[in-house]
Amino acid sequence: MNVQRLVAMANDISNFFGSDPDKAAAAEQVAGHMKKFWENPRSLRIWSAGCATGEEPYSIAMSICETLEFAEAWNIHILATDISRQALQAAERGVYSRRELGPMDPALIELYFSKLGDQFMVKPKIRNMVTFAPMNLAQVVYMGRFDCIFCMNVLIYFSDERRAQLIQRFYEYLEPGGYLFLGHAESIAKTGVQFEAIVQGDSLYYQKPAAGVGKRATAAAGQESV
Repeated sequence: MNVQRLVAMANDISNFFGSDPDKAAAAEQVAGHMKKFWENPRSLRIWSAGCATGEEPYSIAMSICETLEFAEAWNIHILATDISRQALQAAERGVYSRRELGPMDPALIELYFSKLGDQFMVKPKIRNMVTFAPMNLAQVVYMGRFDCIFCMNVLIYFSDERRAQLIQRFYEYLEPGGYLFLGHAESIAKTGVQFEAIVQGDSLYYQKPAAGVGKRATAAAGQESV
């Protein structure tokens, strides 16, 4: 595991993350989360909730491949959902312009994309790691447990009540010790959900307490400090 490699990768694909530094920073944190899997390796489930046209889940997949040794030997499943079927159709095609790829390292483009005229198509190695599905986050749908959940810049469109309900569902869907990544302007304050807030540099993310581990400082209602 080389965290420095993932940090560099996150910087390289920051534009593919929609020019959003929060999403690029969140990609960095996946490396730290990977450490727990050395005790129980070979399986990793990630949910990209509100994936739009696919940049986020594909970026996560590339970050994992760049960071995790022998990633091809793992059972890695990234579920990417969005309410827009039109956006999902574009995501499933996995075809992007050079402008959409931003300042990505040409070596990474060659490694993970195939040239298609003046555009670039995600290669099967990355495409096969991601499953796209339509989903309205306002509706309760159980899809099993996840090790990481990304829901970035989505909660701002929900009422306080809906936001609290969704955060609670994320908590229930995460494995003990799993992580939740939100956008910079989003918070779980006043939801009453007992996540632990973790600050790393300018990034803030949340961890579900691991089973059998004593409680540390939690980001509960009114307790979160950013």
